Amino acid sequence: MKNFVTSFVVGKSGGGANVGTGLESIKKGDILIVDYMTGNVLTGTSNTVTTSPIIAIAYCMEDGKPMLSGPIYGKSLVAGGRTAYVAPVQQVSGVGYTSVNTSSTLPTVPTAETFNVSVVVPTELRLAPNRQVRYDYSVVSLGGYDLARQIKMNVNADADINPHLPGNELFYANVTANGTQSNVGTAATATVTKGINKVTFSAVHGLSVGAVLYFPKAGVFKVATVVSTTVVNLDAPYHAESEVIAADTVKSLATVTSYGFTIHAKEIKRTNPVNTYDQVFFEIGLSENFGLAPVVVTAYKRAVGAGWQLRDKEVSCMGWNGYTDRRDVMRAEYPFQTELAKNYLTVELSSIAPVQGDLQQTLEGPQSVFIAFDNAASTQSTAVLAILAPWSLSGGVSLA
Repeated sequence: MKNFVTSFVVGKSGGGANVGTGLESIKKGDILIVDYMTGNVLTGTSNTVTTSPIIAIAYCMEDGKPMLSGPIYGKSLVAGGRTAYVAPVQQVSGVGYTSVNTSSTLPTVPTAETFNVSVVVPTELRLAPNRQVRYDYSVVSLGGYDLARQIKMNVNADADINPHLPGNELFYANVTANGTQSNVGTAATATVTKGINKVTFSAVHGLSVGAVLYFPKAGVFKVATVVSTTVVNLDAPYHAESEVIAADTVKSLATVTSYGFTIHAKEIKRTNPVNTYDQVFFEIGLSENFGLAPVVVTAYKRAVGAGWQLRDKEVSCMGWNGYTDRRDVMRAEYPFQTELAKNYLTVELSSIAPVQGDLQQTLEGPQSVFIAFDNAASTQSTAVLAILAPWSLSGGVSLA
């Protein structure tokens, strides 16, 4: 297996057209294709591996200071391709009543029993031989809503879900329920704070103790106390992010007959060179007294080209720009070009460069260039690929 040395190039934020037309006028975010032997900037669609046998990608991390990728040998291209951005989808699985299993509900029992729930997360992020982490939760309950509420509170209060990335948990839980929905108050917004039970409505809510409320991001709660005509306390801390929820979005549920709970996966985002981006997927295990099987509400789909992913790729390619020791605390912080909130169309092209060995023999030097274009617009990617794709195709590698 060949280990390709990769040059990492990021295009213009916003995906707009190049500003510079040559190495002297290049600006940050510009991407130019250069004949490696002559230094001429290639234009048009008629360039081939015969007219320009070796090319490089010119880019710029600081205005007026061009940088070159490793050389790409047209007659020894071995791989290449274009990859469109794919949005991530986070897994949601549930037990009892869910949007895909509306005829189910959590059990109720005449005397309190111990119910056990396990969430098993396969992972490559931990140095564990079995490559999985198991989280176990046990609650004593009569079932129904109380069972769902206790499981939610246990899961959401679990400090061990991601001890290495506080505030970046692997998953969280919501309570679910059926029932007839109606608005709370008249055009009332709702102000909620993460970790706090209090909800403040902008108009008279008309709620009483025991009322069942549905919040779009945090699921189902019951009213524990009525503080005033506009304020109530919930029976559990609000666990989603603090916000002012739009008018007529929080719903009151009537005639509730079925309850359940859902587990929602979260993204793991880079906080240091060790913890890398990933998406969580998991399996749920239940004790027999549930009498139910978990169901997948929303299937997991891995992102392709997300900013957090490409930041990891950029870190792995830092050596090309001279940053070979990530632990060198005396060195200035690396000037990352990827933007974490952006999404990218990516292009990669690989070739084998002839390298002279110590004994004057010719060795293979695998090299790649990886280009990330802002997915917000296609102006730059279209212009660059109009030049690069025909050249690559003439060498037998399609970038379609």
